[in-house]
Amino acid sequence: MIIDAHTHLEISPDDSHPNLEQRVKDLKRFMKEAGISKAVIITLAPFFKNVLNHTQMLDLISKEKDLYLVGTISITQGKKKDLQELDYLLKQKKIVAIKLYLGYEAFLPMDKKCFPIYDLCEKYDVPVIFHTGDTYRGKIPVKYAHPLNLDELAIKRPNLKIIMAHCGNPWVEDAILVIGRNKNVYGDISGWTWGSFNNRDSKFLRPTFERILGWCGADKILFGTDLCCNHPSVYSSIQKEYVNFVKSFKLSKEEEELIFHKNAQRLFKI
Repeated sequence: MIIDAHTHLEISPDDSHPNLEQRVKDLKRFMKEAGISKAVIITLAPFFKNVLNHTQMLDLISKEKDLYLVGTISITQGKKKDLQELDYLLKQKKIVAIKLYLGYEAFLPMDKKCFPIYDLCEKYDVPVIFHTGDTYRGKIPVKYAHPLNLDELAIKRPNLKIIMAHCGNPWVEDAILVIGRNKNVYGDISGWTWGSFNNRDSKFLRPTFERILGWCGADKILFGTDLCCNHPSVYSSIQKEYVNFVKSFKLSKEEEELIFHKNAQRLFKI
């Protein structure tokens, strides 16, 4: 079994593929072609343009038993009702985690505004996922997305399960330190490439993966791609590329199972 722990059903102003139902069909087709059984879809925060809210996302995937949703909230713009909505969705098991967008908003993990969200994650025993590393747009200082920012949070809240999206790329060495020294921190390898692994980045990405595996262990790594379906001509092969990338390493059966599905199953309870 393979679980893609980081996907999107995005909308953008230049969306070349606006049919949402078709977008879900494309995701399922890409998954089948790559041998992926389940996918975790991460909701974009409301400060992004033209995004679907939680209700719309859940309606879109309601008939898909192998698709799971991650909720989100804006730290700088969120209201009490948004937090209450997350509480309800977690209680009803409609979402499997909460995503916070470091670097897309100017806040740090130890900001007190985040504490009620962490309380919810601990209450329902679900992970909090943080964007870390480079951002798609550069209006907010990228320092907010540095993986070292998560170290203090991990230490002070040892019962909080933390997933570092993208393993802090390009600050991967710092991410490895935080993941390796904290039992409650994990990293997904999504968003490392939006095309082929056989490009100029491949010389960097292969030793990067080996470094994460060697320092942190397979039990701390989640398979994820960062697939989005608003430009299928660009992203149609990314999941297959990712699967082949991981399988190209000499991993034991146990390591493959942990990375491909067991870690995600345990953290997201799917």
